[in-house]
Amino acid sequence: MAKAPTTGGGDSIEGTVVAGKYQLLRLLGQGGMGAVYEARSTATFKRCAVKLLLAAEFAKNAEVLERFFREAQASSVFESDHVVQVFDSGHDEKLGWPYMVMELLNGEDLERTVERVGAVEPLAAAKLVAQAAMGLAKAHELGIVHRDIKPANLYLTRRE
Repeated sequence: MAKAPTTGGGDSIEGTVVAGKYQLLRLLGQGGMGAVYEARSTATFKRCAVKLLLAAEFAKNAEVLERFFREAQASSVFESDHVVQVFDSGHDEKLGWPYMVMELLNGEDLERTVERVGAVEPLAAAKLVAQAAMGLAKAHELGIVHRDIKPANLYLTRRE
């Protein structure tokens, strides 16, 4: 797994409380703009995922922020078994980080699955595409367009 982002002083941000409400537990993944952490609500102890824009050049860029919060709003206005739910978003003024709080999924993205097991069998691939299409159709009904469909953005969940 990738090295956890740090505060300016080199300290890991795991354990940090975002917006006074979400304690970061462990890094789940990171990209060029930020990172996603497993977190826990300090009020209810419910586990969740917190997406942070950590790079200062993005966290202060009006266009990037608008897109980030538009994603949070768009994902929270409808419910589908095929789209991750967003519960909260905001900007932690003390830390300087925009954040988005989402349901914590159990599983892995399709890109990692293919790296781990190889090509997906045609019937399974068709089922995965159909489920992604159901989520996208629901979004399109509301005028929401996802502009970055790729295996790394399709998450395969394990449920009871």
